[in-house]
Amino acid sequence: MRFSGAGLGRTTGSDHFNAFPVSIIICAHRAHKQLEYNLPFVLCQSYPEWELIVVNDGGDFATDDLLKNYQSAYPNLRTVSIEKKRTGKKDAIAAGVASARYSWLLLTDADCRPATTQWIWTMMATRSKTTQLVIGYSPIEKKIGLRNELIRFESLFTAIQYFSAARSGHVYMGVGRNLLYHKSLFSLTNLVPEHPSGDDDLFIQRVATAEVTEVCAEPAAWVWTDAAISWKTFFMQKMRHYSASRHYSLKSQTRLTLYFVSLGVFYAGIIMSLATGLTIPAITLFILRTTCMIPVFRTEANGGGQPDLQLKFIYLEPVYLLFICIQLPFLLFYKNHRFWN
Repeated sequence: MRFSGAGLGRTTGSDHFNAFPVSIIICAHRAHKQLEYNLPFVLCQSYPEWELIVVNDGGDFATDDLLKNYQSAYPNLRTVSIEKKRTGKKDAIAAGVASARYSWLLLTDADCRPATTQWIWTMMATRSKTTQLVIGYSPIEKKIGLRNELIRFESLFTAIQYFSAARSGHVYMGVGRNLLYHKSLFSLTNLVPEHPSGDDDLFIQRVATAEVTEVCAEPAAWVWTDAAISWKTFFMQKMRHYSASRHYSLKSQTRLTLYFVSLGVFYAGIIMSLATGLTIPAITLFILRTTCMIPVFRTEANGGGQPDLQLKFIYLEPVYLLFICIQLPFLLFYKNHRFWN
């Protein structure tokens, strides 16, 4: 697994492209407050022809009232209400896609907000003649505290991995907070019906190839979101993500496993060396690796809108690894049965 070449913040699009109409789809489940804050950022987009479809997953009355108020001022806002019949957001995505008037679909979530009014434009400009899927970048808003630092680090760390992998021809994941694809790619058969989470990752696993996929990490196309509000929420989010990764291809699972195993072996070796009195070799090895990693991480942290994390990598990486180790025993017995938010 590569830890360089993600190109976060890099300009890749063209000013000359066919500005096909776009359908933005937001799946919302009990998300009245999030929509109230974030919808204005979506509705102010500058693009020739587009619509916004908000799927009210579960038919929440507060959400329905809010959307009706917005519709009076924004005729391109359309709503779809569905009954919650099963876990996950597969039904909501399917309803949104079925209601879309246009062939290009741009997905985000209720708790997300585009960084600029050029979000649609920049994502669409990334396409080439063969592109059917564009993976976007979605950073976490900065707040005070270790939990926020760790969540932002994990999000950036993950983005570096899947962006660099995609740029090298191995497309294995993306985030539904910022994902553009052609309607022809969508099929209910491309969603794993027996798994309630990981819809976006598993969709990409089934349809994405290097030939039809581009990545867009330009700041104008970023979609910001908020960190989990508690350690428990973050813990459960990651449990859902890890459980979904069981459905990744063998190649993707092997790459990810080898990377994290090698990381674990490195830190275990450092701890064992310190415990057995090999202090100087342990410190030397740690300094050498850190010296090599910091310049790479600094570039991506600056490019990915998280400049304050560039030196915090020194302690956030082992904390992140410890967090994963704590989760491993729970993952063996984890049953993903909760509704998504």
